[in-house]
Amino acid sequence: MDSALIVSEAEKQLRHEKHYRYVSTHDVAYWARSFLQDLERACGDHLRRRCWGIGFGLGFRVIALDPNFRKLSVEHIVSAYRRTKNRAILLDYDGTLMPTGSLNTTPNIEAIAEPVMKLYTETTDGSTIETKESALVWNYLYADPDFGFCQAKELLDHLESVLANEPVSVKSGQHVVEVKPQGVNKGLVAEHLLTTMRQKGKLPDFVLCIGDDRSDEDMFEVIMRAKTSPRLSPVAEVFACTVGQKPSKAKYYVEDRSEILRMLQALANASEQAAKTAPTPASCGGLIINRE
Repeated sequence: MDSALIVSEAEKQLRHEKHYRYVSTHDVAYWARSFLQDLERACGDHLRRRCWGIGFGLGFRVIALDPNFRKLSVEHIVSAYRRTKNRAILLDYDGTLMPTGSLNTTPNIEAIAEPVMKLYTETTDGSTIETKESALVWNYLYADPDFGFCQAKELLDHLESVLANEPVSVKSGQHVVEVKPQGVNKGLVAEHLLTTMRQKGKLPDFVLCIGDDRSDEDMFEVIMRAKTSPRLSPVAEVFACTVGQKPSKAKYYVEDRSEILRMLQALANASEQAAKTAPTPASCGGLIINRE
């Protein structure tokens, strides 16, 4: 207010003329047109999407899904599996993480992040800390769902604050908060696997990757982009699959983990049958079971 009162008369005149021209050319009709154009641009592809209502009461929400997003059937994937020879399978599962980097290269990160995680572990019953080669993870899968979720949000903010000047990324996933070096993600692992198979003369003609949270989206993006690259066979069967119906870069979904187990068992049965009838069974060029 004080600055406006003490500004010179010449400055006042210049500013008035500038604002007057702007207001004169941006009338009500202009603003209405601009708003409608922005609205059309924002929802241009909504008509081609399928909308679903999820939840009840205050938790109710509407999600929009791509019309090509569909359920992955066991029959479909087994049929594709039998037609192919060089297969790459990537699973997000509570097993061993394939290392693509290490927190040991930045020892200060673990020294800072682990004490903070320990504080939240002590106050959150059922939570644990997992030290991996490429990440430090706080897991609250077995904690009270509501309290664990609140603690995870608070921990995420806390870690982002104390690690703001470190070369790391702090992310939340399905019941986890993880700290890992920047540039380390599942997309890089998937890209490395496909490139390695190609270099070994085993161009993948079947790719299956399954994940259930946001950290898997990098992997889905790499797999879908590879369809038009020389890293895959031109006739490759590609299945990027998420768990549950939700917005994702994956093109397929399964309802729950029990469906994944049935699917993998069906693929194992197909391999056993092929081994009995063929002298040289088809190969599974890459199998990654990812704990993240």
